Amino acid sequence: MTKNIPVFSNCFTASAWVRPESVAAWGTILDSRTGVNAGLGLEISNAVSFTTSGGSSYSRRYSTSNLTVGSWVHVTAVYNGTQKQVFLNGTLNSSVAYSTALLPPTAPFVLGDRGATNVVANSKFRVTMDD
Repeated sequence: MTKNIPVFSNCFTASAWVRPESVAAWGTILDSRTGVNAGLGLEISNAVSFTTSGGSSYSRRYSTSNLTVGSWVHVTAVYNGTQKQVFLNGTLNSSVAYSTALLPPTAPFVLGDRGATNVVANSKFRVTMDD
């Protein structure tokens, strides 16, 4: 699913209920990257990966817990202008200081697959998702 979201700021939250069918390879929950250095991504490869980019700055934050195949989990990624945080089932799982201004994505937000970059083959998420 592709959706243009016209408003973007340096503070945002992205979340989804997911039930991975596999965690052996990269699976994309949400993506708006137009290249390595622009946009954001929320992916799973055993753990949750929350990627943000601001020009020449690229940052990836992983959850400290791996996901379980076949189990529902509520995944939330938060950027508040000073920290990147990953929450699993409403509990803070991982955080890191990050204050780089983010570039607004120029690509649409895509659910379940990489958007414009598609730099990882077979990045379609084998998962059930819910809002």
